[in-house]
Amino acid sequence: MAKKVYQKTNVEIEAKLKAEKTVEQQVAWMESFVDMLERTKDMDKSFRELEALKLMYPFLCRSIMDKDMLACRVDYLPVGFGCVTSVGGVGYYCHYRNLNLLRESTDDPDLIERLNKIEDYYTGNTIVERFDQKYGKPYIDGSDNGSTQGVIRLSGMMLDYNKFCANGV
Repeated sequence: MAKKVYQKTNVEIEAKLKAEKTVEQQVAWMESFVDMLERTKDMDKSFRELEALKLMYPFLCRSIMDKDMLACRVDYLPVGFGCVTSVGGVGYYCHYRNLNLLRESTDDPDLIERLNKIEDYYTGNTIVERFDQKYGKPYIDGSDNGSTQGVIRLSGMMLDYNKFCANGV
């Protein structure tokens, strides 16, 4: 098997807060997410997405911090369901770089093996990879970057949300 490249995406423009959950809690949740995906693979898309959301919340919600103006700041784990900006819609994703960073953050061989199994499940099956398989990597932006660059601006990913919140939007 070819060595994976764990690249940072251009939408990671600010340092993230460290996840509140332990590595063990994160791995256990990601395993339950993979189990849910398998259990619901033949369901109607709407019901499957509802099952994903029920599993995600409130587990992914962070504690409220001193200067928060809104509740429910979220820890996005390396796998999950949400806005996949590179294809302009929602989908199931695996951010391989962050999964690898989580794997490198532990010396526990059991956790490492469990993370390897999660990565194996997602390899070739994320919405971006399936989009690239169907349309070819150069489809959106004509480069070898594939769909990872295409419609990020259309999704609102590059907006200054802090400014919006400060101005009551």
